[in-house]
Amino acid sequence: MRRMETDSEPALHSLFANYLRMKVKDGGFPKGCALPSIGEFMMVFKLTPAEVIKAVIELEGSGIAKVTARSVEIVAGREGVPLPVDVRNDIRMLFSELDSLENKALDDAWPKIDKDSIRFQLSIDDSVPPSKKIWRMNKALHDQIVNHCSDMTLCLKLETLLGNIRFFRRLYLDSIPSREVFKHALALENIIYAMSADDLPGAHSNVSSHIVQVRDALLEIFSQKNTLKGRRTVS
Repeated sequence: MRRMETDSEPALHSLFANYLRMKVKDGGFPKGCALPSIGEFMMVFKLTPAEVIKAVIELEGSGIAKVTARSVEIVAGREGVPLPVDVRNDIRMLFSELDSLENKALDDAWPKIDKDSIRFQLSIDDSVPPSKKIWRMNKALHDQIVNHCSDMTLCLKLETLLGNIRFFRRLYLDSIPSREVFKHALALENIIYAMSADDLPGAHSNVSSHIVQVRDALLEIFSQKNTLKGRRTVS
């Protein structure tokens, strides 16, 4: 069963639509190809039919896709041959880049980070569900790092990457048992404790450990079915 969305979480179908936009942009689903079937998306990502259909409607609304009687055709982006989309490879690359960029941005923002604001995240009402607390803590951390990073190019790269990764982070939270949600919250608290203690090496270590924790859990989720491929359409 899906967890209820909180006020800080975008709809899952919108996050999935954003992931599909990324695959269109990088040529995995080129202009003129048909997307995999709804059933294939459901099997790989464990999405409901409604979530897949809503994502497709978003793509059509933004002019990226066209829904026909038989398929969903990509009508914008690069031209070329459809390429296999390896979800596990996407996860490895995205989270490797996240580890590098987030720690670089942390170095740049460190002197200006508001430690009191970070410390406040540890005093959030205990009645707040762990999943909602995770989103709040993630947002507070990323806002602090991005808002105080003086390297605009680095900041934009990180913001784009965080947007591309939100879909996978949401899948992780939706797929893991409750005990893992608490472990995830604890990992974020360790980052906050290090920041509150003005311990930059500790913050680095905990940021990297947290990223690896999420990456490995996601790789396990996609350990069986993890490859998709668009299809050529007949002109």
